[in-house]
Amino acid sequence: MRNFIILKCLLLIFAVVLNSHSVKARVTCSAGSSTGSGYTALKNAGADTSWGPLVGPWTRYKENPIIRLEGKETYSIQNGPQSVIKWKDRWYMFLMTSQPMVTKLAVSSDGLNWKRPHHDYLLKAEMSWEGNYNLAKVARVMGDEVWLYYFGKKSKREIIGLARSKDLVHWAKEPKSIFRAEDSRIDGTRVFPSSVIKDGNTYYMFYDVGFDYHHPTNPDGYVIGVATSKDGIVWTDSPKSPVLTRSPRTSDSGDDGMVSQCNVTKISDWFYMMYSGGTNNDGRKYSGKNHMAFGLARARHPEGPWEKYPHNPVFRPTGDAKDFDGIYLQHPCPVEVDGQWRLYYNGWTLNSKAKNAIGAEYAIGLAQLIRQ
Repeated sequence: MRNFIILKCLLLIFAVVLNSHSVKARVTCSAGSSTGSGYTALKNAGADTSWGPLVGPWTRYKENPIIRLEGKETYSIQNGPQSVIKWKDRWYMFLMTSQPMVTKLAVSSDGLNWKRPHHDYLLKAEMSWEGNYNLAKVARVMGDEVWLYYFGKKSKREIIGLARSKDLVHWAKEPKSIFRAEDSRIDGTRVFPSSVIKDGNTYYMFYDVGFDYHHPTNPDGYVIGVATSKDGIVWTDSPKSPVLTRSPRTSDSGDDGMVSQCNVTKISDWFYMMYSGGTNNDGRKYSGKNHMAFGLARARHPEGPWEKYPHNPVFRPTGDAKDFDGIYLQHPCPVEVDGQWRLYYNGWTLNSKAKNAIGAEYAIGLAQLIRQ
């Protein structure tokens, strides 16, 4: 009888172990099919998985896109690379819309299901230097306030401004721009905020700088610089700018045209930069040969030196022109939610009815990091 009980227990343990391995195998297969490549595949391909969580693999959210055009909005609804915050127990996403070029708001209780509570303009052009643009790309919680770093545009020159609010309704703007292309040591006429972080007693603002899309010799050549500040308002360009530049043009290069729209996050002892990398197409209009996907870089210090992940890109378009994110990706915005990483991003696909020069229609999507 005693031997029978022991045998029964051993069989039960064996069954539990076998079942646990079967479950693990099903999960692994599921994740691999959703992303096109699993964690094991990355290792087998020689990828350095010590590069932290943002390397992926990323799984697209089944309910994508999470935010679409609404009402009288035309072709463009975009998030920024640092546009999602949690504030007063709710999630907020600051949206860039077109015609007019203003900043709007989306709200969520869980970061998955988003609502547009109104179509009021959070920011709109009011000062002469802003031209007719007021598009926020960076949001930071600063004490009991939310700070929005946005850009205005006058003629063919984009300029960075700052607005602050305690209630997301009433916004106080700095009367003058806080950073211009002339303030950067990098040659260019357009400058955009991408990410603002604080390390120690210093703030770091990563920014894109380049020329107009129709510049005769350099239409796509955006690079990433960094400026420093003690208060988040007065900025000085770093002598290390630019901190990330384009790769040499090769048959498999993903960012030989531009690097831009970065989000910088500190994880453990590393700073990770997820950025939009674009191939060179000698002008901005989509040609069928160019694309934009997300690359990853890392550094021990915000001012660098930055090294690119050798197996970029870490997240790319689906390749299906029917998908909202089938051709082009922009504005990677990784956010950690309860220990899980999410990637908010902007995608676009071709639409002959889109009211813009490149014939594109925009929407916002989400990808999740599912580890085995």
